Amino acid sequence: MLRNYLKSSVRSLRKRAFFSTLNVAGLALGMAACLLIVQYVVFNLSFDSFHDDPDSIYRVVLGATGDGETTFDAYSYSALAQAIKDQIPEVVETARYHPNFGTATIAPMDGDDRVTSFQDEHATYADPSLFQLFNFPMIAGDAETALERPGTVVLSKSAAEKFFGTTDVIGRTLDFRGWMAETFEVAGVFQDVPANSHLDFDVVVPLNDLLTYPKGQYADQNGWSWTNFLTYVRLSPDANPDSVAAKIAGVVMRSVGDDYRENNEVAAAVLQPIRDIHLYTKFEDERFAGPGYRMIYFFGVIALFILVIAWVNYVNLATSQASERAKEIGVRKASGARRSQVVTQFLTESAVLVGIALASGIALARLARPWLIANLGLELPDTIWTMPVTWIVLALLLVVGTLAVSLYPAFVLSSFHPAAVLKGGGASTPGGDRLRRVLVVMQFAASLSLLVGTWIVYRQVQFMRSQDLGLDVDQVVVVQRPAFVDDSENYARDRAVFVQQLHEIPGIETATISTTIPGGGFNLNTRSRRAGQAPDQGIEIHMSWVSDDFADTYGLKLLAGRALSSEYPVDGEESVVINETAVSSYGFANATDAVGKTVIVGSTSERTIVGVYRDFRWASVKQEEEPVLLGYTTGGSSFSVRLRTTDIAGTLAAIESAFRTSFPGNAFEAYFADGFFDEQYKADRQFGSLFGLFAGLALVIACLGLVGLAAYTVARRTKEVGVRKVLGASSIGVVRLLLKDVVAMVGIAMVLTTPILYFAADKWLQGFATRIPIGPSMFVVPAIALLAIAVAAVGYQAIQIATTDPVKALRYE
Repeated sequence: MLRNYLKSSVRSLRKRAFFSTLNVAGLALGMAACLLIVQYVVFNLSFDSFHDDPDSIYRVVLGATGDGETTFDAYSYSALAQAIKDQIPEVVETARYHPNFGTATIAPMDGDDRVTSFQDEHATYADPSLFQLFNFPMIAGDAETALERPGTVVLSKSAAEKFFGTTDVIGRTLDFRGWMAETFEVAGVFQDVPANSHLDFDVVVPLNDLLTYPKGQYADQNGWSWTNFLTYVRLSPDANPDSVAAKIAGVVMRSVGDDYRENNEVAAAVLQPIRDIHLYTKFEDERFAGPGYRMIYFFGVIALFILVIAWVNYVNLATSQASERAKEIGVRKASGARRSQVVTQFLTESAVLVGIALASGIALARLARPWLIANLGLELPDTIWTMPVTWIVLALLLVVGTLAVSLYPAFVLSSFHPAAVLKGGGASTPGGDRLRRVLVVMQFAASLSLLVGTWIVYRQVQFMRSQDLGLDVDQVVVVQRPAFVDDSENYARDRAVFVQQLHEIPGIETATISTTIPGGGFNLNTRSRRAGQAPDQGIEIHMSWVSDDFADTYGLKLLAGRALSSEYPVDGEESVVINETAVSSYGFANATDAVGKTVIVGSTSERTIVGVYRDFRWASVKQEEEPVLLGYTTGGSSFSVRLRTTDIAGTLAAIESAFRTSFPGNAFEAYFADGFFDEQYKADRQFGSLFGLFAGLALVIACLGLVGLAAYTVARRTKEVGVRKVLGASSIGVVRLLLKDVVAMVGIAMVLTTPILYFAADKWLQGFATRIPIGPSMFVVPAIALLAIAVAAVGYQAIQIATTDPVKALRYE
């Protein structure tokens, strides 16, 4: 019996090749889009799930409560891990993790000689317990002792192969220059960190080596000063995370409570499940945050939209062919077929078609994956095809898809009475035309929603990128500081020589040094107050350090006072310049009033304001303007160079030559400041591109359905058109008649979706400090675009029938 159903289904699909092709194409595109989105969603939801018992692992997040508000930071004290392990019995294990916060330069050694050097952005410092707390398997060396011995380092499999060309590297040495500069012996090699880990590292140096490094900032510290460390804990099975967090806050207050009380604050703490870090983190200075759970769920909704549009196409086309298939059904029933058999036949036919579409969708998804990775920067690991959830989704697409597209047409078509249809009547579906209009309006509503969303995201991103930054990052090249230097005294000399050489290059206007650059964050986030104010009257400020000519290099506008300069010896320790927002935040009357006043940065550092600059955007315009202080330094990690517009290539070559002369043996690393600054909008651009891509797919699928419906409508109304033309109707009038339903349905879709879309757009835009206004054009422009596409999809066939000889039309069938 099944064989007969299959043979009959194949014959039916071949007989109606045009409609079958439209259905397969629409369903295949919809399923391909759904599979790609499922890959993206599943990958992001799977973060940190590969660890042993991941639900017992938490990250300690500290905060401070004052004035009724609590602010949290993902980073904590280096001494915290041991303190809570000693004092809180529910804590089974702890591990500290200190990112390198920048690029490290690593050179494998051959005896005492450096073979070559590599720039590495994934170096870190951690406790030996990192490999016990987390599941990062070792392939060489002992996980329990690999980082116990000072002067050792462990590498990922890929890093070992990159540095040494092999994984057989135990006992080999490498020169490491990051937050510390030492030679290390390789003590272990671990499997590459999975792509779905919030921690991403390939070189691990013992954290205690960093804490005891004589030239480092942590030397001679008691562990309760700096908060540059991530602290992870594993709790016992019966532990209550909230209770443990309260105990951790108590540990902090017992250790550094005076610091909190000085600011009228108390310590707070939360334990964040590691599986929440990637999608649910909102803490300050979070470097491991992913796209956010809202975006993940949102793309899940888009996948459903696209599938529904594809399914609606099938239902529309299937029911529109009712009259064509009526006699077939009548003959089957007259020959003794029961209704259940007719339903089974249609279900089988749909299953065959959905199966073909699913196979095509899988092929399309696999073909599109490399393009999406290369052009949109999506993380879509191929291992997703080996995950059980993927095959569950494929099975659901086949089963649910078959039922969704076939149940209604099957029961409608199987309900025809054989006597009536064989006499030429009874083949119309009750309310069929009305249902098809409702379904098409649903398609238009879904397509319009995606188009409006794409348009708003595009406009917002363009608006942010076009805003006045208060500084000029165009034509500025940033050169990273050398990693290998003999000692600080020689580096200071070589650095000064390099800057002098930069000034002598004809293609350079200005050159400067700074500890960070616009778009790269600040070096210090702390509280500050005016001299004479109580600590609890302070404000949150952000601070970095710059050198001579920084303002000229980046085009900052001075409103009052002067710039920081080496001509004023006091600038190194006693002076700062601030922005307009800082003026108002401190409570000064104006920029001129602020100059000469003293502010206290942190707990005790007194600084005199010597200048005020117009507000400038150190970070994305997504954020509010914040109080910024700039101090003076002759050092820093970034050399910024403003180029003239002529012979840029020659100037860059001269910069590289000067760098290699001043810092021999160091890799030259440079990039343009505008591209670096623009990276802050990468996630928004990616979101907009994905939105646009899937909106386009939804439109294509909807238009495939429209083409099929138009073909059916034209065939059904051929004689009507002939009669109208014989009675004097013009071709334009006929085209207008055939297109008016499309225009009406787009209008209805716009009326239904606009209130919902307005609310959704307003909600999304609330996340931006600088945002576009929501006006009628946000909805009218996409609606016009949708109307034009819909008219184009059916217009060709409408024009064909309208220009057909009415005699031929009247002889039709």
